[in-house]
Amino acid sequence: MVAPFSQMLEPPSNPGRFIYNFALKSVPPMIFTVLVTAFGVTAYAYFHTFGSQGVGDQATWGQFGDYMGGTLNPLIGLFTVWGLLVAFRLQSAQLAVARKDSARLAKDMKAAAKLNALTAALDATN
Repeated sequence: MVAPFSQMLEPPSNPGRFIYNFALKSVPPMIFTVLVTAFGVTAYAYFHTFGSQGVGDQATWGQFGDYMGGTLNPLIGLFTVWGLLVAFRLQSAQLAVARKDSARLAKDMKAAAKLNALTAALDATN
């Protein structure tokens, strides 16, 4: 069953888990596919433009490596920056959860301390 459109527009109840699931389950295969496709397209463009004459020559392989590196490095750099931003968002979401848990724990500890004080006062009167 598909959720109503209005529910699709609402933010997820746990944004940290949503980002985590999206970043670790669906993005790496997508990045791998894009990089392999970009490598194939770049290699095809190189061999289509310059041909395969003299492929055994070491200088030609060096030029091919420079061409591939110069073409694919910006794409890899873009994915690296994207990964850094995802890591930042994940850490922000985890920090928010940790703050909420810490506040709840402090409240529980305050209540426990008050209960211990009342219990000690009651024991002292008996």
